[in-house]
Amino acid sequence: MSRTPIIACSPVTLSAESQIEAEIWGKEKNRRSGGEGEAMASGWGITGNKGRCYDFWIDFSECMSRCREPKDCNLLREDYFECLHHTKEYRRRNRVYKEEQRQIRAAAQKAEEAEGGKESSRR
Repeated sequence: MSRTPIIACSPVTLSAESQIEAEIWGKEKNRRSGGEGEAMASGWGITGNKGRCYDFWIDFSECMSRCREPKDCNLLREDYFECLHHTKEYRRRNRVYKEEQRQIRAAAQKAEEAEGGKESSRR
């Protein structure tokens, strides 16, 4: 499921000083992690296959590396976090459930009123 995101942003250009700092930081990070050949297990799911949100992460991280402003990648960030946490999905499910319950209560109340009206006309 490889998608090509369409994000309009200005590319990041590093000054010579920033490039040197990034290189030093990268070497320090590698030294702390145990060497250059050691990589994180990011992207691997619990069953050993690719994780369910890996494609979203790749799109988001590529955007962050290309764009100057983090806000340019906000939509991709939202997609990634929705894949991880399903907050929008749960919110929508809860709204649908509450509406169903409201309709059931309204129908039950209407039925009780209709029964009450029939009993009073019989007397």
